[in-house]
Amino acid sequence: MEIFDLDISYSQIYLFSVGTNNPFNQWEDKHLLQGFSWREGSVGFATMEESGIGHISVEFINKPLTSWLDGVQTVIEIPYEITLGAIEIASIADSKKIKAEDGKYALFFQHGINSQDEMWCRFSLCKVSQNIKPYVHLLRGREFSATALLMTAEAAV
Repeated sequence: MEIFDLDISYSQIYLFSVGTNNPFNQWEDKHLLQGFSWREGSVGFATMEESGIGHISVEFINKPLTSWLDGVQTVIEIPYEITLGAIEIASIADSKKIKAEDGKYALFFQHGINSQDEMWCRFSLCKVSQNIKPYVHLLRGREFSATALLMTAEAAV
């Protein structure tokens, strides 16, 4: 497991393939409502706070998650494909590269605020044989119900 701190800004944190041109996404209203913006190679997640230090962990797991961390406020599950042997976890102001095996993954994003009022995020990646259906399990502490999630975004330039 990789553990590090990241300077989060503009209420968003990203996971993208290393080498992605214009890795940040243009957010539409529906992206804000569902808590993430996704396009091939890049996914941005809304954070609970506008800015601040986030305690980040990234893990590669053998089985899809079936339970969540204590104190979690947001849980999102989406498909993600790694193609260049590495990913980057980033905000507008900061980033961290992580080596990874190429392939299709179920990406689980868990996010919350700890007892010291600090943001934390866990990215759990589980290798899968085919793409999974995106699902928002929990958003800002509430059950989330949507008939369809917006799985397209434009690059922010």
